[in-house]
Amino acid sequence: MPVTFPAHQGFIVGAKLRWPKRVDATALCISAASPDLTYTLTTWLAIQSQRWVGIFVWVLPVTIISCSIVRWRAASGIFAQLPDFGLLRLRSFRVLGHRSPRTIDTIVSAMLGGASHMIADAFTHDFRWGANLLNLNDTFINLPVVGEFTEARVLQYLGHSLGSIGFVGVLLVIASKGKLAEWYGETAVNKARQVDVSPVSRIVFWSVLVVPIIVAGLVAPQLERSSLFAVVTASFVSILAAGSIVGESGSTDLTN
Repeated sequence: MPVTFPAHQGFIVGAKLRWPKRVDATALCISAASPDLTYTLTTWLAIQSQRWVGIFVWVLPVTIISCSIVRWRAASGIFAQLPDFGLLRLRSFRVLGHRSPRTIDTIVSAMLGGASHMIADAFTHDFRWGANLLNLNDTFINLPVVGEFTEARVLQYLGHSLGSIGFVGVLLVIASKGKLAEWYGETAVNKARQVDVSPVSRIVFWSVLVVPIIVAGLVAPQLERSSLFAVVTASFVSILAAGSIVGESGSTDLTN
């Protein structure tokens, strides 16, 4: 996908609505993006993360560690700093730190998210097994300035649009149907929404979030790395760091 988030998540996060007690949606979302976080790291890791073995050598450990950070403090800090965005009610997602799913559910969800990334990329990137299978490598259109679009590349941009719309749609369903209250309890959600954000915490959060992203974008060309993916990787790391710094420790209740 042209953008790792929220397109990849849109194709898999709906599983949470179908199997709410078995699916760890946080793990799904993180694992669906994680294969693309390696492009600014070593060449070997960037290659392996895009193969099936990458689910085990990269996706699983990154997802498990990241989910632990999200539930420890990051969710509390991140969603306190974001606006509610109307019907999305993003501040309610601070409740993610209230309880952790079973470890096995996190592991299975991480594997599903990683697999969904591999499958989507297979049909939306030239000369991968899916594109070869369906013969999607032929030129579909040649545009001035932007150049040639193969059929796979057209699917890539179409998938980005549909996946992003799907992700927002799932968030709207979760908010409008009161799913967080159903999964975590209405008292926990109401408590999560009751937070005062100080000016100091806002300054700290946005500084820790934005500065590394700017630095990554400026430094990447000097290191012969993609500025786009350097920004993506820096964003992932810095938002976890920023949320953890200003957030509060979540509950240690591990029951479902």
